[in-house]
Amino acid sequence: MRSTVLPNTQNKNKSKDPFMIQMGSFVKEFCTPKDDDCHANRIVSKMGKVKVVKDRIYRKRASYLNDFFHTLTHISWIKLLVFYCSCYLLSWTFFATILYAIEPKENEKSYCVTKLKTFWDAFLYSLQTQATIGYGNYTPDPEIECIGTIITIGVQSIAGLVLDSFLCGLLFFKLITPRNRASSVIFTPHAVITRRNGKNYFAFRIADLQKERIVEGRVSVYLFYKHQTKEGEILDFEPYRLLVTPSDSIPLLLPQIMTHEINERSPLNTINQNEFMQKRIEIIVTYEGYSPTSGLPVQARHSYLNEDIIWYHSFKKMIVEKDSNFNADWDAFDTLIPQNIV
Repeated sequence: MRSTVLPNTQNKNKSKDPFMIQMGSFVKEFCTPKDDDCHANRIVSKMGKVKVVKDRIYRKRASYLNDFFHTLTHISWIKLLVFYCSCYLLSWTFFATILYAIEPKENEKSYCVTKLKTFWDAFLYSLQTQATIGYGNYTPDPEIECIGTIITIGVQSIAGLVLDSFLCGLLFFKLITPRNRASSVIFTPHAVITRRNGKNYFAFRIADLQKERIVEGRVSVYLFYKHQTKEGEILDFEPYRLLVTPSDSIPLLLPQIMTHEINERSPLNTINQNEFMQKRIEIIVTYEGYSPTSGLPVQARHSYLNEDIIWYHSFKKMIVEKDSNFNADWDAFDTLIPQNIV
């Protein structure tokens, strides 16, 4: 097994405020598109994205349409902008077509809407009606009884209000959803199996880089590995929960080392060091809490494969009390120290 101290990878991230480290440059030190680790078979990537491809799902489109609103909140901003513009263009065109169809033609003397002679006149009038612009070029003639035009204008006004409410709500919900907030929660690129008081522990370090910490944060850890039962059944990616300490709400005021004791009740207890490197093992860590700004839930994920877990090492101390303050030495965040195990 490897027993050397990992090289320090954060020297480039020094700043006056240690909590202002950029997450992008931090992860880039360990994983670039050319690295094999970026393309390793993982359930969850190092950046926290789930790498499970949904294939051959029965009634997939129907399932998305049944939850249409939340489906739209997960699309990209470019697609949302295209959808946003398309809704208004379709609405203006639809009602312009109706207005142009029911409007008297050129060979007739009277018009329900003054100066509305072509389809583009109808389109411009439809846009002005729904957007409540009112330039004054196109106005309904009160002396002519045009029931169809009056009903169309009323329906379009109501439909425009409903469409504005839906699209504004969609845009507001997407703006306040703290998806990028999870990027400021960082994990050490390597976990360790460390020895404390004669007991083995699985450990990793986690920190929140923002000044306003996530509230009511909780950490859950699951072990996924392939094994065979006594009856011969092969279990693929069977999840086993690893109880970690501390188990209560974690505010992450300081970088925290999370530990799981490998005892007789631990799923890791049945796997020795040699088997650990041979089996396909993935440990997925999830940190969940609420954003203090929006009050919406935040979820950050990370995963550790076999090669990401270093045996019999410990994390270097990074919190130093100085001048009545606690200083976090971020150079030591991912630095490992080998243990002398006899």
